[in-house]
Amino acid sequence: MDRSRKHQSARGVRTVAMAAVLALALGACEYVVGSNVNTLRSAEGRPALPVSTVLSDTARAHSTAMCSAGAVTPSPNAGEEYDPESHGGVYELVGSAPLPTEVAPGSANLTATNEIWAGWQADPQLTAARWDDMGVGEVVCGDGRLYMTTVLRDSPSMPASGLYSSAQYTPAQLQEIGGLQYGQAINEQGQNQALLLDLYLPPGTTPAARPTVVLIHGGGFTGGTRADMRDAARTYAQRGYVAASISYRLGTPSSIAGAGLLTVAGRAIDDAMESVRWLKANATTYRIDSGRVAAVGFSAGGAIALGVAVASDPTPGGPLAAFTPAVAAAVSTGAHITPGIGTGLVGFEATDAPVLMFHYGTDSATGDSSAYAFETCTAVRASGNTCDFVTQPGSGHTTNLSGGGTWWTPELGPFLWEHLGLAG
Repeated sequence: MDRSRKHQSARGVRTVAMAAVLALALGACEYVVGSNVNTLRSAEGRPALPVSTVLSDTARAHSTAMCSAGAVTPSPNAGEEYDPESHGGVYELVGSAPLPTEVAPGSANLTATNEIWAGWQADPQLTAARWDDMGVGEVVCGDGRLYMTTVLRDSPSMPASGLYSSAQYTPAQLQEIGGLQYGQAINEQGQNQALLLDLYLPPGTTPAARPTVVLIHGGGFTGGTRADMRDAARTYAQRGYVAASISYRLGTPSSIAGAGLLTVAGRAIDDAMESVRWLKANATTYRIDSGRVAAVGFSAGGAIALGVAVASDPTPGGPLAAFTPAVAAAVSTGAHITPGIGTGLVGFEATDAPVLMFHYGTDSATGDSSAYAFETCTAVRASGNTCDFVTQPGSGHTTNLSGGGTWWTPELGPFLWEHLGLAG
């Protein structure tokens, strides 16, 4: 969807484990409002809404603007301000109340919050079924008042069943072609290495041009094989996608030390881009829709997928130069490219592919925090492009990004459905 690349999206950090995450993402009085919203929804049999940190930041910015203006005013165009790519739209509540001077500041904030909430709690939109997440932002203003904004948002979705959303074929119906050479390059040992991929194809009864997912294995840039992605690739092919699992040049423990990691990662990104070129060059043979290719990567493969989305092609020439390595979407888990920001390895432009990132609060493999990983998302958004960021609480490394896996229905499937334009 081209329009999603022209704006900075506020739909980003969607979190889980409701109450605990609300407390972590919001200030005390903001948490009160978020908790009140979910209490109302629970009473109506509605699911609780997770908080979006980025959405809350945008709501807080609007509250700041109301403070500066000294007036309670809604956003002139809430959809553009909070989430320009939202299909269902957003709903904004704004309010203000005086801060009593006869009590402690914390109690004063709560008193003002409760007064604002009293004016909101009967709004039927708070318990509407359509909303998927929310944001709350407050500002204590120099005029002696508290200004608060709450936003409810309808996130993208996909059909509950059907082609590209649910399994249409059994594993026995799939065609698997292994060891296809998509390129060759000089590896770390100075040898000319054949670059191979495996294809997983749905039956020939599917549409003439099919969306394609390039799956990129992990292994710390020193290990792993394309066979690691076999099970995940099959789940995509069962849903009607062409799935390609690729090999790429690896480094050694010594070569990835320090700044060497960027060199090794750069080579791997270059290889993944070449695989995209090859798929497009062979689109007719394998019935691939060249405009609907996504990169999905795990751990080191996640960093490669992000690099394919935003990096400039380091070797634009060669036999496949007529085919662009650009993808329409990129997804990562257990990875980021924050160290590459400002190094020249990656650049960020509004025309890059939209990005979806999954990251634990603390990465158990690298020790990186979700806040550090989120700097990648911030750089993507600053360019005017879309980055959605799902923070998983606690410690862990990668998550299940298979078709039909843990995140398929709430995040991954709708992201691909939207950015690969699968509704058409």
